Parts: sequence; structure tokens; C-alpha cells
Amino acid sequence: MEGETSMPSGPVFTSRLSGRQLLDGEGLAIGRVRDVVILPTAGGEPPWVLGLVVTLQRRQIFVNLGRIAEISVDGAHLKGGAVELRRFSRRTGEILASELYGQPAGTESVVDVGIVESERHRGGWEVSVLAIGHGRGRGSLRRHSPVIEPWDKYPELFKAGPLAEQLVQLREMHPTDLATAVEHMPAARRRQLAEALQDEELADVLEELPEQNQIRLLAGLGQERTASASASRRAPSSGPSSPRPRWPGGWPPTT
Repeated sequence: MEGETSMPSGPVFTSRLSGRQLLDGEGLAIGRVRDVVILPTAGGEPPWVLGLVVTLQRRQIFVNLGRIAEISVDGAHLKGGAVELRRFSRRTGEILASELYGQPAGTESVVDVGIVESERHRGGWEVSVLAIGHGRGRGSLRRHSPVIEPWDKYPELFKAGPLAEQLVQLREMHPTDLATAVEHMPAARRRQLAEALQDEELADVLEELPEQNQIRLLAGLGQERTASASASRRAPSSGPSSPRPRWPGGWPPTT
């Protein structure tokens, strides 16, 4: 039908999201997307895409991709209008997409990161491809045509160090199994794990722990983080997920 937008099945390139508006359920702009948060995985699986870093009211916050109903040329559209205003704080092992731009990839460098809906994790997103070209970063895009390569051709880009890799493996465990592991951890490792988990993940683990062990896990996180995790435990289910975000158009990015 005339006027309809074709929605491609290819990857969404993260550089296209930077600077786009974050829109509430009424279509009103409430912030701007600044980056995409990626989490390396264990066992050779594609890195997960956790969400967006958004500038809102002069602060940077994290918006889980599950809170996004649609991504269009206008920006990222929220499901409803409420967002958590706690400042974005990167967890151990997480990577920002912008940090990958310009990183060496063979004799060339990364100019963009492509993400797709995950076939392994329902409702999730993952890194699928990298755009590789000359130069370092987005400044060279219009002068050179990049080559699109699978992410696992350059797995070293998603290495986060031994400690981060251990925490990544823990984050992939079922909450019940993770809760069991937490009970046998030294205090320092419990604190590192609690800091690495997103609020929803931390809330899931807390649900599986006795009250005394909940207190031990939350110790040292600070009042704001503890309150945020507690709020996630009380949050009602959002029901069936809405259609996942998809960006019209492929490579190269246009403004």
C-alpha cells in the first residue's frame, strides 16, 4: 500500500540510534539515545544487547530494550511513558557499542555494530554482524564502503577480562541456580556479582534467597541501588511482549 514503510529483516546498526529521540507513549520527545549496552556471553554465543543509554533531564539513564515498543526514523518509542531515572552505571563486563567503533579488526577497523532479534532468547536482542572498513569510526563511512562480517570473525572484540567473563557466566545461570551459588560465595564476590546484575536480574535472584541472604547480597550497594532493585521486585508483569524494535533501512547510516 502506498505510504507504508518496508520493515527489513536485516540488522539494526547501532550508530543509527545515537542522537535519535526517546519518545513516550504519546509520541512526545523526553530524551535522546546516546549508546547501546552490550554484554559478552560465554560458550561462543553472540553477545547480548541489554538496552540503550539515554540522556534525559541532564542525566544518562539505562532503558532496557524490553521497554521499547518500536524504533523508527523518529526515534525509539517507549511502551508507556514511565522510565527509571536512576543514573546509568555500567556493570562489570558490559561494553558500549561506541567503544567498538575504530577498534582494530584485522588490517582494518570496526565502523559499526549490527544487532538483531535473538533466536536463542525470546524477546531479546544480540550482536550479529560488524561493519568493517578503513579509517577509525564514523568519520570514514561516506568515503569507504564497509564489509559486513559476522561478529564471531573478531571474537576478541568482546573479551572483557577473566573476572568479567566469570561474572558473565554467572549472569547466564537460572536465578535458582545462581541463588544457590551466591550462598557459597565470599563477600567480595557477592558484591561484585550484585553490582554486575541489572535490577531485574538482581530482583530475580533475591526472590530465590532467604531474607538473611538477601541482606548479605545487597550489603554495600547503597540505598539508591537497593531501592531500585526492590522496586523491580514489586513491579507487575507487563504481559505479552509488543512487537520488537526494527529500524527501517540497512547500511550505511544516513542522517
